[in-house]
Amino acid sequence: LSLVKNMALAAIVTAGFLMLFSAQSAVGAGAATLTSKDNRVEVASGGGAWAAAAAGRELQIGDRLKTGEDSRATVRMSDGSVLQLDELTTIEIKAPKVAGSGATLSVPGGAAFFSNSGSSREVQIETPSANGAIRGTAFLLTVNPNGGQSAVSMIEGVFDLSNSSGKVTARQGEKAQAAGAGPSKDLYGETGDTGPWYLVIEGQFQGVKSLRKADKIAFMNAVPGSIKRFKQVSSQLSGGAAIARKEWARDILEEAFKAVGGDCSARAGILRSVIAAVPEKAAELTELAVALGPDCAGAFGGGGGAPPSSGGDFGNPPDSSLAPPPGSVGGGGGQGNVIAICLRGRTIFVSPQGAEEILRNNPGATLGACQVTPVTNR
Repeated sequence: LSLVKNMALAAIVTAGFLMLFSAQSAVGAGAATLTSKDNRVEVASGGGAWAAAAAGRELQIGDRLKTGEDSRATVRMSDGSVLQLDELTTIEIKAPKVAGSGATLSVPGGAAFFSNSGSSREVQIETPSANGAIRGTAFLLTVNPNGGQSAVSMIEGVFDLSNSSGKVTARQGEKAQAAGAGPSKDLYGETGDTGPWYLVIEGQFQGVKSLRKADKIAFMNAVPGSIKRFKQVSSQLSGGAAIARKEWARDILEEAFKAVGGDCSARAGILRSVIAAVPEKAAELTELAVALGPDCAGAFGGGGGAPPSSGGDFGNPPDSSLAPPPGSVGGGGGQGNVIAICLRGRTIFVSPQGAEEILRNNPGATLGACQVTPVTNR
């Protein structure tokens, strides 16, 4: 009997030591880690002064981190979530709002790409104008550092954005924002300037850095890599890449097309977005798109006409009264004025500046959409 009592007492003591050890480990464990950095990144512990931070630095509850101009940082939260921080971005690690949940992430200003491999744990985010609860795997966050608008573009998952004036729930393809009034949401545009899409591409690099600093090999690997991971935003990613490196627009288009395969709808969106970033190359990019995917030529035209074939004559004068349909560059979505141009038998839609360039350098191009003359059997 005494042996049994001694064994029971030993088990209780052991359990107590294990509980104490676990509690101490939880207190000492980092809430996040600065896994990589580029250029100027600083950390302040609690209310202390800012000091240069090295990769591998653990962040505790109460720590703040900020990136300088032309700088980047990657932070991994304890639950595995990864943050790609843009330049001039500040974050603070706060205590969990709910017992058992992860740390709360406060973002006073800047931009970040948040990705999660699939954890179902809800993540809390605070901004000056609204707070959010994430139940998802990928989104872009932008916060005006002067207490202005906060915006979330959902790539995957669900985001509840709320403040004292209301609440909205954003899902894939939607952008939620809040400023002085209650939150609102809408679909985000397909072009690369509708958010910091370059951060998603930069997440493919081995070491964190901006697209502007990447060599061509790394850049051209990162673009299709990000598109294969998030095909649903292939046009935004392609446009963001073209904005960063306009001189590589042709290569970006080609690599993006390879990444989405034969999906004509995705290819058409990519073409529109890249042209929006580099309108002066509209004709050249459209010709390349058709050469890369002749089966998608009808989708590239935007005007609903058939691609060139032996059964049609595209030589007639165009109808300049036709406006671009919804979904074409700038058409139907309030993205700005565009002009229809008939170029080598295909209708393209470009900005007024791009149209001037095309008409000046292509004597056969005419203003307006191409007109198809039906062939009569004889």
